[in-house]
Amino acid sequence: MDTCPRCRFTEGSITLPAGYQEQTVNIIIAPDAPALNISRDQLVEGEDLARYLTRQKDLLKKGLRDWQLLAEQPATLGDNLLPGMILHSRYRPKKGQQVCQYQAVFLLDEKKH
Repeated sequence: MDTCPRCRFTEGSITLPAGYQEQTVNIIIAPDAPALNISRDQLVEGEDLARYLTRQKDLLKKGLRDWQLLAEQPATLGDNLLPGMILHSRYRPKKGQQVCQYQAVFLLDEKKH
């Protein structure tokens, strides 16, 4: 039996070679609605959700012009299956522009995937 993880996507799937990990980004667009970005990340050794969120907020503040956290609240993914957090923030990529975004963050049990 093959124990290597598979990376699945719209066009098919591939088996990941030993030592590889998936960090796929999916961008889903509609003609008249905001885009939906789905990304995957890895925790630093010993990191929990709270520490991960702190690290990500620090990266966003350093990397995005005038980044500001507007709200942070608990969220649930699926039918009350997976707890997480939602961050509502904004930043200004250029003078006169403003981008608002919601980010939902959930920790997946890698053993189940």
